[in-house]
Amino acid sequence: MTLRLKFILSLLIVITSLVLIFGTIKLVSYISKRLAPPVPTQDEIAPGPKQDYFDTQSQPTPEVQPDVQTERLPTGQVSTEPQTAPQIPTKPTQQISQVQTDLVTFVLPFTERFGTYSNQSNYENLEDLLAFMTRPFKQTTRERIETARSVKPTSLYKGVTTRALSADIVSIDEKNGSAVAIVKTQRKEVVGSNANLRTTQQNLRVTFAKEDGMWLVANAVWQ
Repeated sequence: MTLRLKFILSLLIVITSLVLIFGTIKLVSYISKRLAPPVPTQDEIAPGPKQDYFDTQSQPTPEVQPDVQTERLPTGQVSTEPQTAPQIPTKPTQQISQVQTDLVTFVLPFTERFGTYSNQSNYENLEDLLAFMTRPFKQTTRERIETARSVKPTSLYKGVTTRALSADIVSIDEKNGSAVAIVKTQRKEVVGSNANLRTTQQNLRVTFAKEDGMWLVANAVWQ
């Protein structure tokens, strides 16, 4: 077989193969079209409302209901009244009367004068306070002064300075005219010289009594 004949045979084989491939493709396409369901036309499609997914105004906004606590009622009944928190009873504030205020104002300087003295002052601090004492307490204080003056003082200096820090009325009966105050003080005692200084905290219990319509000191005791 010549070379020319071989070339012609090869060319025929290629052409035959292409024809078979093209025919197969056409056949598959034809079968697919026959088996596919018919596509509805524009007239066959039922008209409907057009939905605009970007139109938020057409969408109803859900209404948020307030959170209301309801009390338990029989079945079928619901209370819509809001429940309020139970109120805790508060302790009533104690009212301070004008008499208490006046007694506190008075007892602070009285305590400082009563507790400030020296062995060289001849008990003048107590004499200055006699006018603010009841008759029984005044008599007792005078006797105390006379007894102390009868004793010869030592040459060594001794003095006490008292500063009133605060005062509280612990009991009062305005109707019967009696009251008790506790005064907190700071006391500095010097013996000989300032090098011998001693500081202490001490309370003075002051008892008041109403005499001739006036509040006076009925007793004063260091605690």
